[in-house]
Amino acid sequence: MKSLVGMQVEIKPIDIKRGVRKNSCNCPVARSIRRQFKIPASRISVGRTSVLILKGAASVLYNFPASVGRFIDRFDEGQPAKPIAFKIGKEIKL
Repeated sequence: MKSLVGMQVEIKPIDIKRGVRKNSCNCPVARSIRRQFKIPASRISVGRTSVLILKGAASVLYNFPASVGRFIDRFDEGQPAKPIAFKIGKEIKL
């Protein structure tokens, strides 16, 4: 899989509707990344500031803008969440 740095992610209404609160593999952010880049749920974990993607024996961490963390907080707290778009930030190989 190629690097995702700078790639645009669009969280759509379907990602929000099917998203699972407080679930790092099935939250709207994870679902949108999985959908757009064809990544299996077992290979992704989303946090407030980044996403961890497993690539074979290696792992790569990609940073998010602060707006994504605020979106995740609102969603996890059960508040209304609207679709957003953002670009994936810096890559950190682990």
